[in-house]
Amino acid sequence: EEENHALVADEKAPAEFTLMAKSSSDNEEIKFCEKIRAIEFELNNKSIKIERLTNELEKVKKEKDDLDRKLTGFQSASKDLDNLLESQRSNKNKEGLGYNAIPPPPAQVYSPPKKDMSWTGLPEFADYTITDYSRPLPTIESN
Repeated sequence: EEENHALVADEKAPAEFTLMAKSSSDNEEIKFCEKIRAIEFELNNKSIKIERLTNELEKVKKEKDDLDRKLTGFQSASKDLDNLLESQRSNKNKEGLGYNAIPPPPAQVYSPPKKDMSWTGLPEFADYTITDYSRPLPTIESN
């Protein structure tokens, strides 16, 4: 009987071991599935972040291009203005800007007023400037 009992015990042991192995493999499979789901979730989140950052990068690149164009325009305008100012400073006689090379007028732009010497009766002192702008009255000549 002991041998039978030993055989019976031996027959139960493999069945129990198989159940334990199956349940532990089921637990491991569940753990692996959970890990896979977690990794897929992280991957999805990272893909969404990458897409959002890519869109943001494109937007920033467009803004940078616009600002670069504006900067180039401002630099060109500034250079043109600097050239214009420099040409006005360096050329006192304004050559090349449509001005003639004429010496500047004397320091006294207006000559002093002439003294009225017409009372002398000499022709060089006669003043022929018109000071009375009124019209002469019409006269009727009688015959």
